[in-house]
Amino acid sequence: MATFLVLGQSKLIDMSHTDYTWESNYIAGINKRIPQEQIKEFFNNFDSHQEYVQSAEAKLGFLTLISARQEYLTNLPSLGENWISGGAEAPAKEICEACIKFLRYFTKNLFSTHAVPTIPKLVMGPIPSGGVGIELHSENKNVYVSFYNDKQVDVSVEENDSFTEHEVSLEQFGEEISLFLEGVV
Repeated sequence: MATFLVLGQSKLIDMSHTDYTWESNYIAGINKRIPQEQIKEFFNNFDSHQEYVQSAEAKLGFLTLISARQEYLTNLPSLGENWISGGAEAPAKEICEACIKFLRYFTKNLFSTHAVPTIPKLVMGPIPSGGVGIELHSENKNVYVSFYNDKQVDVSVEENDSFTEHEVSLEQFGEEISLFLEGVV
């Protein structure tokens, strides 16, 4: 228990809010009690308090990265034209907002389904023809998502040295997002 005392109340709250017991029970504006059995089940995934703290700190680090990437996305539409030699189109505000929603969805799913999630590598940036590219690299699967200003989304999934590619509308992507992320979350 001394492991938790040195962390302080604020950090413990932040850490617990990355746990799937909290993520899967949280409803905004409602003070819902988490069943003790779920809490016990969750902590049975760890051999020690230290292992829990390491996992929680990795999740907090990923949340910090996601927060920074969301702010980056908010500012991308202000790139203007010609942000790269030879001319380019800045990502549209609507596309950047869709990317922010995607990152929120991904993070919530990652943390609400695994006690000790495997944190993927995240790569992202603007696409010169207008849009945003996001890559998620995990041990078993890589997902490449290109959000274009014309509201088209290209998804390439690399798994076991084979690629599958999908071209869908932004609306359809939102409806089928979980299919593309299977095996990454």
